[in-house]
Amino acid sequence: MSKIVNIWRYAAITVKYLSALCISLSVILLWNLSSLKQDLKQDINTDNYTYAVLGFWIEKQDAPEKAERSLQFYQSSIESLSSYLGQISAAASAIFTLFSIPLGNSNKYGSLCLIPLSFWNNELIQMEKYYKNSKKVVVYAGDFSWLVDYSDLNYLSRAYNRIVHRLTGSNIFIVSEKLARDGKLFLHSHKSHPQVEAALQGHINKFIHNFQFDCPLQANFSLVYYEGKRVLLYLVRHYDMHGCMKAKNLLVVSETEETQTLFKLIEKGVS
Repeated sequence: MSKIVNIWRYAAITVKYLSALCISLSVILLWNLSSLKQDLKQDINTDNYTYAVLGFWIEKQDAPEKAERSLQFYQSSIESLSSYLGQISAAASAIFTLFSIPLGNSNKYGSLCLIPLSFWNNELIQMEKYYKNSKKVVVYAGDFSWLVDYSDLNYLSRAYNRIVHRLTGSNIFIVSEKLARDGKLFLHSHKSHPQVEAALQGHINKFIHNFQFDCPLQANFSLVYYEGKRVLLYLVRHYDMHGCMKAKNLLVVSETEETQTLFKLIEKGVS
């Protein structure tokens, strides 16, 4: 059975990376095609790799001779190619979802669970899952910029999170905003009000009543409360001998008899 699980794991990882490459290329081309369409003038800029892709697409269609192609023809070709790339991205996203079946690769030690993070299973995806349907969430962090952008994630993780948001209509910001409206979110920052306000890019008012600024405790973790239990979320970074980060894991500590003392100490320390 373990051999089957391992085969499934490696197959899923391979398919996901290929899908991620497909999505990344599609997103880049869609972005550049959009810019190309906006910048179209009487003279078509052919010194652009995006135009090379567009030219290949045009040659595969029933196109008029190059001298007879109008500005409207190029605009129409860009729209049809963009639609095709959008379909590819949607199909790749569906493959992501299909191959996101849990692979049993989390290391569980009783009340502790160490979840390996990857671009399709990054920390913001995990936090969103744990925040949903919770009774209360207490977060200690710095400027909370991760609520509104994905700059701390690598490129593949950012692209994946944006696609998931587009498909599901949900992300960490939307879930946190709902908790804030319901009075279930408590944010503690060891940075100042102006620093957090700048990091949240104009969204500070949506969370202003949930914040405590200049918190003396400089920590980064979440305490998530459910009916009858609590869960601690803590991001663990692994560095190589040169100080470069090589991996990330999410430590999940569930409240049980053996961890109650830990939770009491944490509550005492943050109160």
